Amino acid sequence: MQEVLRLKLSIVCVYNNQEILNDYLLKSVQMQKDVEYELLLVDNTKNKYESAAKALNIAGDQATGHYIIFVHQDIMFTSPNSLKSMNHT
Repeated sequence: MQEVLRLKLSIVCVYNNQEILNDYLLKSVQMQKDVEYELLLVDNTKNKYESAAKALNIAGDQATGHYIIFVHQDIMFTSPNSLKSMNHT
């Protein structure tokens, strides 16, 4: 039987609208099952960063997961196993 290796995922998001972030990404991440992840959120509601790319790179440098998933604030994982299915090697 082949062993399934599960690694920690880092989810990185730069957001500029807290309501959209809450209604989409955060709601769908909270329903994920059987997966280890960290969520790195970069608040750009006050346009602190000159570009989303710069903000994403800053958060990406802080990520401790084996894989980094860069997402927009309006992404919704439609299944409670979305992250789990990404995490099988």
